[in-house]
Amino acid sequence: MAEEKKKIHIDNTGLVFAISEVKKDHSPENFNKAARLIQTSKFIVPASIVENTEAVEGDDGKISLENKKSFSFNVLTNKAGKKYMAVFTSPAEVTKGNSTISTNQYILMDIITIYSAFTKPDCDLDGIVIDAFSNNFAVPKGIIKNMAEAEFFTPKKNEQVKLSTPPQYPEGFIDAVRDGLDADGRVNQMFVLVMERQNGAKSLAFVVDENSENAEQRKEIYGAVAKIVEPYTRGMHLVFMPIEDSFGKQASENRMPCYRK
Repeated sequence: MAEEKKKIHIDNTGLVFAISEVKKDHSPENFNKAARLIQTSKFIVPASIVENTEAVEGDDGKISLENKKSFSFNVLTNKAGKKYMAVFTSPAEVTKGNSTISTNQYILMDIITIYSAFTKPDCDLDGIVIDAFSNNFAVPKGIIKNMAEAEFFTPKKNEQVKLSTPPQYPEGFIDAVRDGLDADGRVNQMFVLVMERQNGAKSLAFVVDENSENAEQRKEIYGAVAKIVEPYTRGMHLVFMPIEDSFGKQASENRMPCYRK
């Protein structure tokens, strides 16, 4: 629901600083830090309520008219013609510069609700722009999708999740994993579990014992594993974690691996 400006109380100080650091030095470390904060922050999104009357067919086949409410978001277009939803880190950021954006109504949105707006059939947005009149930090739609999925599926610190071993593996899965990981040579053993969060999100969690020396190598290994298993996962979201992580240790304890070198 739209909210009055005076009712909004959010603190995005850390995010604003992280974005300013990216502007100074667009290193992977700085960008990843900003991305993690974007993923967990709430934003002020100016919007107006649009009311439409729609014809709806009931279970009895009769047609009735119903009032439907939706939100119309403020869109900014750059010189290349790309369209971005305008989101802001504070009420003050909305009115910076010669803004033509309405300050009457806002919605507080996190990355998941922002992405839900992008999935509507009539959405032609290319991304979001954060604090357009100061930092002017654009985030493409593809990255927003990745952030929203990570936020929805990845457990929070100390969150209790339900873990279970798959009742059976898809036909060909074990052979594909064995052949692929034997050829790769960087994985010692791997466990696969069905993980369900308290929000109902289900994913396949892969606990991987591998020989990486840094985060970049670990990312490459996880990518290689994903290519091997994706044909057998029926579109389920995949989560990867190192076995030395406390969660990885707990998840794999007293379980049989699906692969061992």
